[in-house]
Amino acid sequence: MFFREQAVEGGEVLKASVGTVLGGRYRIQSTLGTGGMAVVYKAEDAILGRCVALKTLHRRYAEEPSFRSRFKQEARVMASLDHENIVKVYDICQEGEVPFIVAEYVEGQDVSSVLKGTPEGRLGERFTRGLVGQLLEALEYAHRCGVVHRDVKPSNILITQEGAVKVADFGIARLVEEKEAGRPGEIIGSA
Repeated sequence: MFFREQAVEGGEVLKASVGTVLGGRYRIQSTLGTGGMAVVYKAEDAILGRCVALKTLHRRYAEEPSFRSRFKQEARVMASLDHENIVKVYDICQEGEVPFIVAEYVEGQDVSSVLKGTPEGRLGERFTRGLVGQLLEALEYAHRCGVVHRDVKPSNILITQEGAVKVADFGIARLVEEKEAGRPGEIIGSA
């Protein structure tokens, strides 16, 4: 889900060094990145023989029932969405008290990394149109399913090596019901 290691101040993460097996089948290959609440690993599914991404909460959040509940909601929301431009969730598991999401591994980069590698941090018009078109298709599909992402930003938009867009990290998504998803004037997102 993330494509480079990032140093982030925060608490402990699930101790999973290269070679560690989580959930009895997922062998850690590397750390893909960390965020304020979670860490993402690249792993091999020993049963199906494919690479997957494992997203797990930092231990301090995993110990809080409200964060575990929110994390499981993210897995349920993402698993309910079946679209070519949305990262697929395969499963949610637990290692001790720490839950983790098993998701599609996306070989490529996030838009934030792409921007850093371009002159003046700008993307070409043709590339941008293609990216935005795919992004809008994914978000329109999610909205039709009653899901609002609420945290669309460059680091949550992945681009495969073939140029396909994959929207990731529905951690603060809301299922739209009869009630409003937020209060008027409320700003929701992450840095």
